[in-house]
Amino acid sequence: MVVLTESTSTSTPTHSPISQSFHTDLTSVSSVTIQGMVSSRSNPVDVTLTRAESFPGCRYSELMTDIPPIPGWAAAHPPKDQCNISLRLGERISDGRIGLVYSVDVLGITHAPGENMDVDLPPQLCIKVAKERHSRSLAREAWFYEQLAFSGECAGMVTPRCFGFFTVRLRECFDLAGNSVTRVEPWSQAKPEATTPNNTLLHDDMDYDSFRDEQSARDKSPWNKLEASWAEPLLCLLLLERLGPPFTNVPRNTVSEDEYMQELRDMIYDIGYAGVFHGDFRYTNILRAPDEDSSPLCPRHRCRHRWRIIDFDRAYKLHFTETDSSSAYDFEKATVLQARAAIQNPYFWGCP
Repeated sequence: MVVLTESTSTSTPTHSPISQSFHTDLTSVSSVTIQGMVSSRSNPVDVTLTRAESFPGCRYSELMTDIPPIPGWAAAHPPKDQCNISLRLGERISDGRIGLVYSVDVLGITHAPGENMDVDLPPQLCIKVAKERHSRSLAREAWFYEQLAFSGECAGMVTPRCFGFFTVRLRECFDLAGNSVTRVEPWSQAKPEATTPNNTLLHDDMDYDSFRDEQSARDKSPWNKLEASWAEPLLCLLLLERLGPPFTNVPRNTVSEDEYMQELRDMIYDIGYAGVFHGDFRYTNILRAPDEDSSPLCPRHRCRHRWRIIDFDRAYKLHFTETDSSSAYDFEKATVLQARAAIQNPYFWGCP
């Protein structure tokens, strides 16, 4: 039996300033060049993807009220004239609903003329490559990684470090002989997926009273009306810190499991204080922190968490403040209710 205790704090949070380290994660890389990922009919092609804007989500609230503009809701501006990281595609790590994850080796870092800012990379990196029809979903997930980083209390402590969202149109990619790209290795390895009309719909695509497009950030985004096109394929990826294995080797029905599950519950509170409701919390989306983890201590729980939460493509964002009493339920939903539902639900262990 897993026994869970309530969090020690139920007051609405104030956000700490984002740490400089995790701010530079999102502002230090302008492009990535990858070997081994695409090819023409006759030659491999080194493909360069540039930083792109993410896709803001709508605000979620079951008790929707009018509030002042929320700072930082819009997508972050992609950094210009920063470094390029050369990578080599490695082994496939996983194949998920919207993307495939691969390890990558860093081959080199090239700085723009006049720039020489150090890039603080973790020991290992990976990329999450969107499947052909899911670029909007990955762009939206990228926005959640931005929001978690800007909270100053999650990136690299509760969630993986993210170095940005990168895209390129394949019609712009050629080999040295001028031949067009005809093969994307991750797409060729992806599991076949259903082509039903609604399998690419996002939460925000639904006409629900509980969703509101704050400051029209979603409506103004180029991703809002984008439709996947076989004729104009778009290659998209997230560059992330590589983590360890999933939450599968924890001994069941033991004191150790109780401790681990309580730690996961604490981590749900951490993302909940940032206003993020995960929406797909299960053991495969909980990965071990990197070996020899030197991340900062979690400021809320004053410890170094042993796990990281990943995959925010089904998440949604809430907003609450200390001065707005009408947002109290949203705060409770993001923290207390999210933790109870996620940990005590058989879905966590993959049960229907």
